[in-house]
Amino acid sequence: MPQRPGTPRARALTFALFVFLLLLVTAFSIYVIYRISAFKPWEETKPEGFGAQTTMKPLRPSDRSPCVFDPKPGITSTQKPSYSLIMQWTFQNISMHVSVGNTVSISLMNTGKGEVYAYRIGIEWKWQAYTKTYEETSGFLVNPATTRDLGLVSFPAPGATGNCSYRIVISLLAQNPLGDWTDLGKIENDRRHVDVLPLERRTGYENVTNPNGYFQLVNGLFKDATWLAHKAIGIVGNSTDAPNTYHLCKIFDFIKGNMSYISDPKPDENEWMTPRQAIERSGGDCEDQALALAGLMKALGATVRCHFTSNHAFASVFCGGKEDLKNATASIGAYYGMQNQRPDILCYSDTFGYWIMADPLAGFYPGAPPLGYAPVDEKDGGTIWDFCSTQHLINIDITAV
Repeated sequence: MPQRPGTPRARALTFALFVFLLLLVTAFSIYVIYRISAFKPWEETKPEGFGAQTTMKPLRPSDRSPCVFDPKPGITSTQKPSYSLIMQWTFQNISMHVSVGNTVSISLMNTGKGEVYAYRIGIEWKWQAYTKTYEETSGFLVNPATTRDLGLVSFPAPGATGNCSYRIVISLLAQNPLGDWTDLGKIENDRRHVDVLPLERRTGYENVTNPNGYFQLVNGLFKDATWLAHKAIGIVGNSTDAPNTYHLCKIFDFIKGNMSYISDPKPDENEWMTPRQAIERSGGDCEDQALALAGLMKALGATVRCHFTSNHAFASVFCGGKEDLKNATASIGAYYGMQNQRPDILCYSDTFGYWIMADPLAGFYPGAPPLGYAPVDEKDGGTIWDFCSTQHLINIDITAV
């Protein structure tokens, strides 16, 4: 006998169908939420970046340097004049890790009435029974009521963990009111103490290259090739040379010295500018500055990449083989006046060769550790570095014309 609408059996079937549909919709919603939360843009199809047909231009060494010393005054008196000075310094890496290379930038404020001339700078370390001084040649005249950068000194941190002490050392000439110059010898500040830390612990992260979404987004920002070429040549000077270390250092210094860190207007929205926009604005966040550096180096003929961690971005420039890297290390050290103790030039390698990291927001020179890069191990007398505070590292080949 057919059931009429509204009978108990019809209502039961209707309710069961409703519950089934509700469960189906709920299950589908849970699946969608899971897929959204687990979605990673680098799981998309990867386009072809640099390949066998790509012309990889090695970074040539250059002996050019902007470091020109002032003429050194002759010593005409042995009587020491009165003077008043304030030493200032900044370490490249805030944390000191055992035996790991670091660099200090030293400047001098002349608060006295006479001129002084700094002809040597350094840092002296003392730990346990050991004392070690690292020095570099300087050569700068510091007038009264002025501050002047004296240079960089590279050094390995003490070879033992625990509390150590250091002091900055500057060798000076000073002028008396009659115009005579006296050698004051080494002027030292009071000792400061610092904890030397053990190496960091490795953490896992996903390392992916050229995911389609990022690849298209980043390369799509590399516009205004003609403008970038003119800008780059204006920075390095008229040059038809192949990409070299002088170009890299000049571009690095330009970004570091002329572009301020400017956060995105809306903290929850990451808006990237083109290299030209960031340069014309004279600032941008880490992505903007990495793209600007890469854009200028690419305009000079270099092969470049951009890298993105969970909380930072930086660029890298192709250097070439082992011999190219050795020559580049010496050239970069010489450019910044670090002749006695070569700085550690950090890089990574792949099937093409070695790539020098360049992060103006974190380092004093190209090859300094980018933000979040830390020493994690030792091998063959060297230090192994890796990222310790990221969930991913995304590497993008810059292939845009």
